[in-house]
Amino acid sequence: MSSKSNRRRRLGSVELSDREPTCADLAAIEVEWPVIAAEIDVVDAMTRMARAEAGPTELDWQALRSAERRVLAEARKLANAARRSITPEVA
Repeated sequence: MSSKSNRRRRLGSVELSDREPTCADLAAIEVEWPVIAAEIDVVDAMTRMARAEAGPTELDWQALRSAERRVLAEARKLANAARRSITPEVA
């Protein structure tokens, strides 16, 4: 008999479980959250453009470009922080 916490499902090639996220899972999400939020802004900008009845305006395009720049900036910060945490310091 399997307990509920050990039950597994599949979503495509990803295995899912019914377990709650661990502290490590939540910490990883917190570290990545600025990138996630920036990516959500890109999706929001693209959605506004797709739903614009008269087509996207110059302001819509500017908002999209700004959101894309923010994704790149946040991803760069995350990558640099990860690199610093695994690169030994040279004296």
